[in-house]
Amino acid sequence: MSRESTLPKRLQPMLATLTDAPFDDPHWVFEDKYDGFRMVSEIRGGKVALYSRNGKIISHSYVEIAQAWKA
Repeated sequence: MSRESTLPKRLQPMLATLTDAPFDDPHWVFEDKYDGFRMVSEIRGGKVALYSRNGKIISHSYVEIAQAWKA
């Protein structure tokens, strides 16, 4: 039985926030920001699409990642 997704039509990756100094809070989850690229992947009908934070399709630039998701 299938059901309709409650996700929005377009998702955007979370952005890192620059701070002056580290802080500690048990109610927060932290992620170190290294140079890199954030993207959203979509698998629909067996097809994979990778999107930049601006919504541009970037699958052709990250073929290995798209193939890994397809597998």
